[in-house]
Amino acid sequence: MSGFDLVAPYYDHVVRIVFGQKINNFNRKILASIAPVKRCMIIGGGSGKILLDAIEMNLASSYCYAELSSKMKKKAKDRLNDRQLQQVTFTADYSETDSRFDLIVLPFVLDCYSESSVHQFLYNLEPILTNHGKLLIIDFNHEPLNDQRPTFIQKQFIRLLYLFFRVTSNIEAKKLPRILSILKDSNFTLISRDRLYNGWIVSSVYGSAKNDDVA
Repeated sequence: MSGFDLVAPYYDHVVRIVFGQKINNFNRKILASIAPVKRCMIIGGGSGKILLDAIEMNLASSYCYAELSSKMKKKAKDRLNDRQLQQVTFTADYSETDSRFDLIVLPFVLDCYSESSVHQFLYNLEPILTNHGKLLIIDFNHEPLNDQRPTFIQKQFIRLLYLFFRVTSNIEAKKLPRILSILKDSNFTLISRDRLYNGWIVSSVYGSAKNDDVA
């Protein structure tokens, strides 16, 4: 996934042209709904906008920022002042840490993987969550959600995105995985959910299977 080095210089500009501030505002809304924690890991946060938002909201006391793209990681560091940088540990691979986290954030990460890899990814996260840890997943969705479902145009746009990122970034996935279905069959329990663009983008907070307080 380090192929995102190629798109790092203009990634934020493209997102802003396509979505304006809607995704950024959506992310901030979700982060604001989560109670502050001690340790937070953000995996694949790209150029670091979501990291800066989390720090400014005092979402956690300390952060681990796992980003494979060195250029994206540099952009994330450049967003932060010296005091903010002291709160963050940067790494390329989330599996390199021996710590456990109260919150793990996956912003548009799982859509880069095949369904079998998404299963494995979630399995690998379980041991690094604390007993009452939470998982926040923000991602594209093509599955019906209650009475809402992505439109034909939105589905076609996703196909174009996959073509683009397979060429420029060599992502594993050839199509959008069924993230919500996979999570439904996982050891994580849904706590809350929000959606944007008629359910085309979905944020979900899940509780760890080790959390006995989750219904």
